[in-house]
Amino acid sequence: MTRHRRTHAEDERVRLACRIAELGRTLMSVQEEERRELALVLHDVVSPNLAAIGLNLKLATDALGGAIGEEAQARIEACLVLLHQTARSLRTICTDLRPPALEYGGLLEALENYADQISAPGSLRVRFSGPPAGWRRLPRQTEITLFRVAQEAITNAVKHADATAIDVCLGQNKRRTILAVADDGKGFDPGLLGAVGQKPGIGLLTMSERVECAGGKFTLRSASGQGTRVEVVIPHTAGGAAARS
Repeated sequence: MTRHRRTHAEDERVRLACRIAELGRTLMSVQEEERRELALVLHDVVSPNLAAIGLNLKLATDALGGAIGEEAQARIEACLVLLHQTARSLRTICTDLRPPALEYGGLLEALENYADQISAPGSLRVRFSGPPAGWRRLPRQTEITLFRVAQEAITNAVKHADATAIDVCLGQNKRRTILAVADDGKGFDPGLLGAVGQKPGIGLLTMSERVECAGGKFTLRSASGQGTRVEVVIPHTAGGAAARS
């Protein structure tokens, strides 16, 4: 009976673990759907409204002609500059929420485009290298997971590590896909994450949870003054996420 109870308890533990993993995948899918819906609203509603406001301001200025005072003219021009900056920021936000390259070109093209987008000549180099052989597409949700992990790792390197060089590498063979993001930033002691007075590491936790839900393995290596390396390994058989051509 004792052995039977242990077997039953183990079966129940496995069942609960599978259920938690399933719920995690569902949550990630819902989050991505919310991102797409928000990007759609910003692109189709907010962006055109900003453009219309700018056009109306210009038309009003032209209609008034010389009747408008210098101070009013200066304020309108300042508003137009602000509108232009806001529209540009909005485009960046929409791209982050729903990268067109990821939707239409897949992970390989999305990572390459994102690296080019983030790079800033003279201050930050983000270099992407893909598989030397032919790339086999992964299930959509798996590609989204890998892209979001790379995006978060790059953001952390820029915002928190003061990195000047970031290397994003994507590799693949018959059994697995590997993503690695390494930076030359100031690094940190992973053992201190969550300690009193230290950064909570929520972004790292989110990355790890995403990878776990995809059936993969997440590894973080860092040390003070030695940069940070994030590595993700996704088995092609994990969670039914076999690679497809």
